[in-house]
Amino acid sequence: MSDLDKPIYFVKLLIDQKQIRIPMIQRDFAQGRESQSEIREEFLNVLYDALTAESGSNLYPINLDFVYGSVSKNGNTYFIPLDGQQRLTTLYLLHWYLAWKDNCMEQFQEFSVDSGTSRSKFTYQTRQSSADFFDSLARFMPTSSVIETESVKKKIIDEPWYFRNWRLDTTIQASFTMLEAIHRRFRNVKQNLFCRLVDENEPRITFQLLNLGEFGLNDDLYIKMNARGVPLTTFETFKARFGKFLHSEFNDETRILDGKSVSVAEYFVRRMDIRWADFFWKHRDRNTNLFDSAAINFFRVASIVSRDPTDAEKYQNNLQVFRNKYLPSTYSNFQRHGWLDRKLTEVIFLLLNIWSRDADSGFSNQLPDQQYFDEFEIFSKFTKDPTSLTFVQIVQLTAYVLYLQEHWENFDRREFQHWMRVVFNLSINKVFDRPDDVRTSVSGLKKIVSEIGPDYGETLKYFVDQNNEISGFREEQIKEEKVKAALLLRNNRWTELIYEAEHHGYFQGQIKFLLDFSGVFRDVHNINSSEQGEELETNLQKEFQRYLQISKTMFNRQGLIDVGEFRWERALLTEGDYLLRNRLNHSFLQNDRTHPSSWKRLLRMVETEKGKFLRKLWDRLDENRDVRPQLDGIINNCKDIEYWRQEFVRFPEAIKYCKKRLIRKDEDKDIVYLLSSTQMNGWHCELFTYCLYKRLKKIEFEGIWKMEY
Repeated sequence: MSDLDKPIYFVKLLIDQKQIRIPMIQRDFAQGRESQSEIREEFLNVLYDALTAESGSNLYPINLDFVYGSVSKNGNTYFIPLDGQQRLTTLYLLHWYLAWKDNCMEQFQEFSVDSGTSRSKFTYQTRQSSADFFDSLARFMPTSSVIETESVKKKIIDEPWYFRNWRLDTTIQASFTMLEAIHRRFRNVKQNLFCRLVDENEPRITFQLLNLGEFGLNDDLYIKMNARGVPLTTFETFKARFGKFLHSEFNDETRILDGKSVSVAEYFVRRMDIRWADFFWKHRDRNTNLFDSAAINFFRVASIVSRDPTDAEKYQNNLQVFRNKYLPSTYSNFQRHGWLDRKLTEVIFLLLNIWSRDADSGFSNQLPDQQYFDEFEIFSKFTKDPTSLTFVQIVQLTAYVLYLQEHWENFDRREFQHWMRVVFNLSINKVFDRPDDVRTSVSGLKKIVSEIGPDYGETLKYFVDQNNEISGFREEQIKEEKVKAALLLRNNRWTELIYEAEHHGYFQGQIKFLLDFSGVFRDVHNINSSEQGEELETNLQKEFQRYLQISKTMFNRQGLIDVGEFRWERALLTEGDYLLRNRLNHSFLQNDRTHPSSWKRLLRMVETEKGKFLRKLWDRLDENRDVRPQLDGIINNCKDIEYWRQEFVRFPEAIKYCKKRLIRKDEDKDIVYLLSSTQMNGWHCELFTYCLYKRLKKIEFEGIWKMEY
């Protein structure tokens, strides 16, 4: 074994080299800066896990990689670190703190204080004040216990040896920040961690020492290398530790890479360093030219789409943790929440290999088109911020991954499109309020994908088969998908009609109202059994197309098309009270699909009385004529309806007054209030009085002194 392969621990380095001197060319202690809280906490988590792990655990020894430097022998031997200053400083402060905590300060001073000079063997040459501080800290033996101490910094600055002007030394202040973080992390630990920290037979924390002086390298190189001034990123740390995890988890298993059989760990490292690095490079941050953030965000998303939904409580907890935007995507957090497993690894390998296949395009789409699921758009979104994914998008992405995992070896792009179409329709038309709503949907999809084959048409056949139970989504939408699946398997004409309807931006795959209005829901199963089946099917298709064309004159992708003077609302009121309840109020309906009193909700209520009002109105319209004069004719010929509806039909100004499209009814007093906001404590007026006012204004304007009703 070469010297480079031999791990060394901090105390041995200090004993062997007599002294560690941070040279003047180095930066201040950056790991202790306030701005580096994420890196600091992550590093301490790693050290904590290694020190508190039970004997024999795979959490230790933790290797902190190479520490580069040179050994000077000008009279006295000492080590000058080039790369590793941050780690060494944190380790020194941790040794001091745990020695104090475990009443081992004398043992600490034996290896950390020079007996001849009484000066610290670990020191900074960047400033004299920094050197003086570490000298004083090494000799300091606190009399109070760690448990009794609220703030390490306050305790030290109250000591008589602490100089007030040290507050200007950034290294000293950064050391205080690190000590406070160490105090928070280790204060209440009951084990004697100092003994574990200095145990030469079973060291918990190690690193590799590389003496650059042995290679004939001079200080110019130190200056050039240190000038980069960039610490390891979170992903670089993650990648190194994940490689070690793979080596342990997959043991003797192999993967084929470039025609050769290699270990899973080597497969990951080589793929990550070349092909996958090239892939992420195309999606790097253009300001920093780094792709680390995109890569670690990808790993975080892979963790949630690879979770097993059968354990309800665990899945919900994982989803809540995943969506916590304040939780950093660090290796320790992945480890802490149990995300590091085979399922995560397989998803990472699968998606990165698939998406990086086309080196020229930068992203290899697997779907024929992106109508139902835009792969690159979702990738771009979660690599910027994984917590921005909605519940619907998490369900869709998980379904995407589940299908690829199940059928990648016998992959049919057209069938994949069928699968994602059904997933889109089911998920976009379900309300996801809680993490468990996501879990039940994922669980239902996982069952389906495990039972369908890869051949073209398998997804549709599964939905047509009445023996297959489908769960996790709205029952009405499931029924709709079953009917549409049967139609899509019949002929291309149904395919054209259904796809045209589903692609409408406002309907978003939910077209039960068209199937119901046209009679398809009622007669679809009679097509084959009827002697006039072909004629029946042709008539159903004509009716479906007619209602589809009328629906497109009423709705665009944003919602209701404004044809002026609230014509659609007033025409609907001639058929009946279509307004939906909104708490204490009634609404003329909103365009927002997710609103409880939306037009989308009315379209789902086709089997109710309110839904039938819409069909009655559409039955009075000719899809081939201009809709405005038709609506005006319906409005002008309105008679013999409820008085309050009649007033709204006659006076569009009454609807306009309702800025939030809300009214309040007092059924007992037969009063209707027009609301300018959402509550009665805002500006409002009474409907009949307001309409009387409008009549009188009209009479005054026209010079007519006779009112007609």
